[in-house]
Amino acid sequence: VDSAGGSGGLHRVHLGVSAELFVLPPALGHAKLFDGQTLLVISEPEKQILEDMGAESIKNEIANSSVAVMKLL
Repeated sequence: VDSAGGSGGLHRVHLGVSAELFVLPPALGHAKLFDGQTLLVISEPEKQILEDMGAESIKNEIANSSVAVMKLL
């Protein structure tokens, strides 16, 4: 991470380059990933699954996934 809060270095895994040289970009940076114009496309089968899950179950899945990501960081 540089002095401006950005990151430098490799951000992709390249064939033949040691994984120890791979640098993950900031996962929780200050830049927006999405803006008000970003469209997310969800397939019909996925929509049905989400509707069947309900809001509380979706919230729990997001919380569990967030914990898993934090453990990896």
